[in-house]
Amino acid sequence: MRSNIYLYLQSLSETELYPLISDLFRSMGYERVTITHGTLEFGRDICFLEVDRLGRQIWRGVQIKASTVSGSLSSDAGIRNILNQCQAALDTPYVTSEGKEVLLYEIILISTHPISEHAKLSVKGMLQQLGSSFHIIDGPKLADMIETYLPNLIESGLLRTEM
Repeated sequence: MRSNIYLYLQSLSETELYPLISDLFRSMGYERVTITHGTLEFGRDICFLEVDRLGRQIWRGVQIKASTVSGSLSSDAGIRNILNQCQAALDTPYVTSEGKEVLLYEIILISTHPISEHAKLSVKGMLQQLGSSFHIIDGPKLADMIETYLPNLIESGLLRTEM
């Protein structure tokens, strides 16, 4: 089943992924999941809130890519350019629906395709600088998460798993 989900994810555009990824994070228990994609997104396609056991508010953002992420240093689809967008997401305050400015604790890059070792090596220094504030979820991991956290979507037939 996971391979069918994986193939399905690769057939979607970024615009089609936003509501699916939003539903995924809601099903994982996150709050105030908001699609923020647009001209002033600052590298954040989705933002969401986690309230931890101590009551602290931890804001996270997601950068979504439906195309293959390359190791190119100059391409728009290159991981270096994407990491620059992710850095902007961390550096630039996010304005909540209440008008409060908050800084993101973490930015997550989600790609519907695998991210090659070559691509990761091309930005090794940048990844070390970002440290725990940056996380990658690639296509196979995303398919696993959808199978785990959105089983009703698959069972309902809304998510085609047969290609």
